Amino acid sequence: MAKDVREIVKEDLLEALGLEEEPVPITEVEPEIKVSHGCITRALEELAEEAFVRREGALVSLTDKGREKAEELIQKHSTLQNYFAERRSMEEARKAAELLEHYASREVVDSLRKLSTLEEGLPLPEINRSGGLITDIVCDRELFERMISMGIYPGESLKIKNTLPNCIVVELGNKKFALAPEIARNIKVSRDEET
Repeated sequence: MAKDVREIVKEDLLEALGLEEEPVPITEVEPEIKVSHGCITRALEELAEEAFVRREGALVSLTDKGREKAEELIQKHSTLQNYFAERRSMEEARKAAELLEHYASREVVDSLRKLSTLEEGLPLPEINRSGGLITDIVCDRELFERMISMGIYPGESLKIKNTLPNCIVVELGNKKFALAPEIARNIKVSRDEET
């Protein structure tokens, strides 16, 4: 689940370069990537070794392989941002997409596309069946980030294993979590058992 910071920087660089039509000085995209110049330089070197980017003096551009990967990353970001924009302010949607884009699998993004056609989910404690897909996590940014880092995010399938007076035990993939009621209320789960 945890992704190396350099891998995240590489994805951000590919995404930023994918929005450019022609070679650009790295100083144009560097401010968008909020890490040190040295980290960006190392990430660019790795992207060049992996044949995703081409460096021509001070200019950087994508190879065909890099353009393909950048388009995939841009599409993923767009899907996530559009999904959250239906539920939050545009600024909150952008921040949620930026956070989740590095962790969400293709399956999760596909689930979000499907979820966008469904009604808003119910709070987890109100679910009276074995589980469903997480449709949203409605909480402050700090808690949202913590849940994402644990692998709890929209589009992920959740199973309720046990309901106790002081927690709800859920399973996501091969992980189990005991969630306090005040945390569980923030997690919205699909109403439709078919999802």
